[in-house]
Amino acid sequence: MPWQLAQRARAADLDRLLDDVEQRLSRLAKTLPAAASMPKADRLSETIASALNDIADRVGSRARSVSRDAGRLGERVTGDALQFGDEALRRVAREVERRPFVTLAIAAGVGVLAAGLLARR
Repeated sequence: MPWQLAQRARAADLDRLLDDVEQRLSRLAKTLPAAASMPKADRLSETIASALNDIADRVGSRARSVSRDAGRLGERVTGDALQFGDEALRRVAREVERRPFVTLAIAAGVGVLAAGLLARR
């Protein structure tokens, strides 16, 4: 389905962004001077950790939202299919009751065609 392809593309984009953030943080950690005071480094670590936690929360909430939407869509499609099948069955039953001989002739014709096709093999 098209929405599944879009979700896969978004997930791939998100993976690329997270890889980029990881690489940038790694470069940032390498460029910090070794003589930097510990309180500044601690604050920087806390800020980075907080930002990453916020990103993870947003990603998690988006994933839950997409999952709920997919579930609703699946329920709706299933309900529509059940309703369609039920209506088709009612129509067939109604036509059998109205025209039993026509229905019998159609069934016999289908049987003859099936027998003819199977006899050729």
